[in-house]
Amino acid sequence: PQAVPTFDNQTLRLNMFLKLGGTALRVKLTNRFATHPLVVGGAHVASRQSAAGPDIIPETDHGLTFAGARTLRLDPGKEVWSDPADLAVKQHEDVAVSLFLPEPTTPEAFHPVGLKTQYIVAGDHCGDATFSPAGPGSRTTMYFFVSGVQVMAPARSKVIVAMGDSITDGAASANDRNAAWPDVLSSRLPALPDGTPVSVINMGIGSNRLVSGDAAGPAGLRRLEEDVLSRPNVSHLILLEGINDISYEQVPVEKLIAAYEQVIEKAHARGIKVMGGTLLPIQNSRKDTPANEATRQAANRWIRE
Repeated sequence: PQAVPTFDNQTLRLNMFLKLGGTALRVKLTNRFATHPLVVGGAHVASRQSAAGPDIIPETDHGLTFAGARTLRLDPGKEVWSDPADLAVKQHEDVAVSLFLPEPTTPEAFHPVGLKTQYIVAGDHCGDATFSPAGPGSRTTMYFFVSGVQVMAPARSKVIVAMGDSITDGAASANDRNAAWPDVLSSRLPALPDGTPVSVINMGIGSNRLVSGDAAGPAGLRRLEEDVLSRPNVSHLILLEGINDISYEQVPVEKLIAAYEQVIEKAHARGIKVMGGTLLPIQNSRKDTPANEATRQAANRWIRE
């Protein structure tokens, strides 16, 4: 576990792996799970100079605005999309989102498994081409405040959403390699044979449950609408979730199957095809009990059949 930093008069540069190319983009900032306002003194987006390091390509730098304003005060429980930035991006390239945080800010919600090195420097340096982070606390692999990037992609683009727990999130994948399995699948499947662009969006949350509780982010059934169904151009859902319901909550297989059926019904109502991933083994862990293993096997029989 990493210590959660407090930002104060600092710029945070977050690196993002885009799954689709397009002619413009917008960035979503979130304070949804917080109890204090989020004050942003400036925000920029740009293409990264390389796949490693904090530097950006200067001519691609764009200041972000929010309803025309360059600064933002986001109340607790709120999220906001930036105005579109006229930045053309390619599929499967990195962009950097820089945020200047002028006031003491301790994140109350964050994404621990960022799998990208993020950079922190003192002062307002959102638009600087080069970044010079130094010393303890100048790097992290967690994500803060930015919860989405959307690109103006071709209208026919197809989006596959991978929803699951830590296995989907990318636990144990290498940092700065785009190596979580949804990233690898997206890179292997950039387009259909007719040229239709394809992207695979990673909506995995470590330790997440499908139905039994919200101990690690909203349970899958609760976040299904926002994370999958309401996204533009979703054609497929890959669901690999449920092992934490069994391991931590001892959910009976009947309840898990009922949850799968709800996901399938709601997705089919939106024209989304669902692919069910069988639950992976839990041997040699504290979760490995005869009862849990029997439930896992029963769930997998239902998925396969």
